[in-house]
Amino acid sequence: MVFSPQDPHLLYLGTQFLMKTSNAGTSWDEVSPDLTRIRADEKDSKKRRGTILTIAPSAVREGVIWVGTDDGNIQVTKDGGKAWKNVTPTGVTEWSVVSIIEASHFDSGTGYAAVNRNSLDDLRPLILRTRDFGESWQEIVSGIGEKDFARTVRQDPVRQGLLYAGTEKGVYVSFDDGDHWQSLRLNMPVVSIHDLAIEQDDLVAATYGRSFWILDDVTPLRQISTGMAAGAAHLFAPRTAIRVRRDENQDTPLPPEVPAGKNPPDGAIINYYLPPNFSGEVQVEIRDESGNRIHSYSSAPIPKEEGELPFVAEYWLAHPQPLSKSPGMHRFAWNLRYTDPQAVHAQSPYNYPIAAIVGSTPLPPEGPLVLPGPYKVRLTAGDQVWEQPLEVKQDPRVHAARNELESALDLQLKSSAVLGRNYDAYQQVKQLRARLSELMKRPKEDPVAGAAKALDGKAGVLEGEATPLLETPKGMSLMAVNDSLTALMALVDGADFAPSEQSFAAFRRVCQGWKEEIADWRELKIKDVEALNTLLGKNNLAPVASMPAVAADIS
Repeated sequence: MVFSPQDPHLLYLGTQFLMKTSNAGTSWDEVSPDLTRIRADEKDSKKRRGTILTIAPSAVREGVIWVGTDDGNIQVTKDGGKAWKNVTPTGVTEWSVVSIIEASHFDSGTGYAAVNRNSLDDLRPLILRTRDFGESWQEIVSGIGEKDFARTVRQDPVRQGLLYAGTEKGVYVSFDDGDHWQSLRLNMPVVSIHDLAIEQDDLVAATYGRSFWILDDVTPLRQISTGMAAGAAHLFAPRTAIRVRRDENQDTPLPPEVPAGKNPPDGAIINYYLPPNFSGEVQVEIRDESGNRIHSYSSAPIPKEEGELPFVAEYWLAHPQPLSKSPGMHRFAWNLRYTDPQAVHAQSPYNYPIAAIVGSTPLPPEGPLVLPGPYKVRLTAGDQVWEQPLEVKQDPRVHAARNELESALDLQLKSSAVLGRNYDAYQQVKQLRARLSELMKRPKEDPVAGAAKALDGKAGVLEGEATPLLETPKGMSLMAVNDSLTALMALVDGADFAPSEQSFAAFRRVCQGWKEEIADWRELKIKDVEALNTLLGKNNLAPVASMPAVAADIS
């Protein structure tokens, strides 16, 4: 059953005849004679056993319809069924199965047919192409395995000459209209591919007994050129990304032993190619229209954060990986967010959330989602630079006004900036306390140990402790600022809406407390740390290392 490309209410059905309905099946009309084969022992039409397996109406020219049968017939009409012509090639013998015919998306006279002769003990692949409405056919199977018979062939709807084939053992791709094929199986098992479909720039494969498989984002295949493999590095133009928020379902993920499908990558898929002789580092930057950097990735190793103790199963978690710098094709996904703010995780209750998705659960706080609009992707490979535009569109289910999204983004960016400065101050206090801990190991009667203990007490109050889960921080400290702003960012990031007045009030309240903490820290360094350094100098001990000032202004 196939709908007309020109009329969504016109549905075709294949029996031994081609039938059509335009009233949702209330009545049907024959638009063809019997299109199956007539053999010597089947002169009586009631005994004929063939049936139509594939129907291919042309999207280029209304009225052109291709039909293939399970007993080896290919027929075509150019006038919507008034006149039919049998255009079966001589090589397609009786009881060959014409499993799929594909009408070209670009030329009404061009069509492709996948013919299955497995039932005749012929395992050779057979894919045919015509460019003259079936008057002549060319066999196009170069590159497909000798005993890997074909079941389906599909043409890419965007790039002319780009074909996909499904065989008994896998998937193939051709960039020259079928003249040459190469494997596109990738990580699929050896499995019979009964049909293929291109949907929203993804290639979907229907297999026999091993589920649906989807190759996410075939736009790089539409951009590949013949000289690319031996040329320079290349950044592919990314397809439009949709600004969709991750699932907030609080269910626990399935155990790893339970079979389950895998979600497609979140955000914008970035594809790049590195030539065989490439050596050097790789960096990808995302920038807005004004050239401001939103996020960046590199091939440098990502150090594991010390002290991170997630309280969820390891297989839940997202493990960021550096960009690959090995030769060949590479893909990674930008999550449509600004760079994550620096925050204290080890002692914070806001560790990995229970709203986990296997293999992709991020560590909060995350950077805020970008606004819908145009962006630029910049690839730096060695000393060469490439740029491609990227469009981010709003989730079509979301109807928040632009100014609401801008208000939420502004609050999150300000919170992120304060979190980063607070983190710097927190690390300085931790470093100071680590040095003081060593000094406190000296004999109790040693004045250095006493001074270190007194200073450690003040620094401990300034550092603070992690806020218990679901509780409000008691008093102000650097840790309380961290926990409060982390919780505020999670709240504002929960949905697409303008932040409440209470959210802005909470931000102002936390910032006021944070300024006071930074002032206390500054005074502690000027007075107490300097006094300790003077004492350390008198005892011929190395001073506490100087620490840079942390700016307290909030723009």
